[in-house]
Amino acid sequence: MRRLVILTMLVLVFSICAFSTVGISYNPRDILLRPTDKTIDIKVNTEKSMPASYYSGDTLNLSFSVSEDAYVAVLDIMPNGRVDVLFPNKYDQNNFMKGGKTYSLPTDRASTNYSLTVSSDRGREIILVIASDEPLPFLDQVTSQFGSTAFPYLLNNVKNLKGVVQNSMTNQNWNFGFIYFFANYNPMMGSFQIDADRDATVYVDGLPRGSNPVTLNLETGNHWIYLETNNDLVYGPDTINVSAGYTSKKYTLKPNYPYGYIEVTCKPNASVYIDGDLVGTTPYKDFARVGQHKIEVSKWAYHSASMTVTVKEGKTQTASFILQHKTEQEVKHDTNVLIMVIGGVVLLIGLLVVLTMLD
Repeated sequence: MRRLVILTMLVLVFSICAFSTVGISYNPRDILLRPTDKTIDIKVNTEKSMPASYYSGDTLNLSFSVSEDAYVAVLDIMPNGRVDVLFPNKYDQNNFMKGGKTYSLPTDRASTNYSLTVSSDRGREIILVIASDEPLPFLDQVTSQFGSTAFPYLLNNVKNLKGVVQNSMTNQNWNFGFIYFFANYNPMMGSFQIDADRDATVYVDGLPRGSNPVTLNLETGNHWIYLETNNDLVYGPDTINVSAGYTSKKYTLKPNYPYGYIEVTCKPNASVYIDGDLVGTTPYKDFARVGQHKIEVSKWAYHSASMTVTVKEGKTQTASFILQHKTEQEVKHDTNVLIMVIGGVVLLIGLLVVLTMLD
């Protein structure tokens, strides 16, 4: 239970409830957020490296930085799914932070000193630091409570996090960073490597943990995982069991939409474009969304060729090409055009360098 003690300083105590599996009692899917602008880099730290254990009475010395000027909110996700706002708060209301500067709570702008202290409850707690180049709309309901509550809660149930946070910022650039810690217990840990047949973002317990392959030091027990690429190929969600020692698994990603396959062959082998995007070289076979697609093959010194195919769910649509060699005169013309293009690019770069030097 959260309690606020006022002496010469304010002490904010985290509420950490009992848990059933790996420290939380909510669905990790509920905290899977997809930021619109990952160029805002956010670093979150405490005096201990993540994952760390804290015990009753310990002070959590939290610090963060953003790579560019941004409005910042620090959220506290309890193991039972309640979401509180640690910053801004009644005593520390200015949440516009300068890029490249490291801030700690309380900031040097706080009207009253306070600290974050761990209570005697037990569980795993997540601190989210959200940053945007515009004011954060979801904080409106929080700042309006500062007259009566120093550290208002944002949500009673984390299942509404996406709706309140992510959906309120669909038209602005934002990103987030995080840490988590174990309160009042020191769990047995295991090392788990997650890999996939394609480059993907790996989510563990709802949090992004990097691109595969990624090796994580996790609490033993069940964990929620999800992998996705930027073109809607996914694995999961699924549950993995982490045991002491080292475990490695590789997953196969599949589309999360109705799909079939496109198979392309060509003589000679050539680059393959589907709907204008370079996807590989022949021989080529991969997933394709159900519907019509334009396939084009291209190779230097040969005439390009294309066709439109219709992909049906679960079926393979083949496209075979035989390219015709260009004449010597056509190849010479293409070479001259290429030289002119390269020359133009070099000239443009040179002009930009000169203009930069003049400035």
